[in-house]
Amino acid sequence: MTKEKKKRNKSLIVSGQKFYTQLTPKFESRTAWEKANPKHLRAIIPGNIEDIVAVEKKRYKKGDVLLTFKAMKMLNTVLMPFSGVVKKIHVKKGDVLTKNQLMVEIE
Repeated sequence: MTKEKKKRNKSLIVSGQKFYTQLTPKFESRTAWEKANPKHLRAIIPGNIEDIVAVEKKRYKKGDVLLTFKAMKMLNTVLMPFSGVVKKIHVKKGDVLTKNQLMVEIE
């Protein structure tokens, strides 16, 4: 392989094998993947906040209802994933959620 081709191509290792490929500018400028923070509850689909049951600074048990939102003509209930204290609620009733929007922070 020539030096010029090595500059344009990127190497990837898949299952122990080394491959050379050209990456698109869109792929190279993508945001890096980050592991999800389990203390941040985010909307997995767009929707509207219907009701907020949770109160900031209050302790909840695993499975307690925190809020409900309507998406795709269904009511979705957001439950406490583990026992803890609700640190901050980032939404209010009637808000329109976008995908991956932060709804609740847990301490």
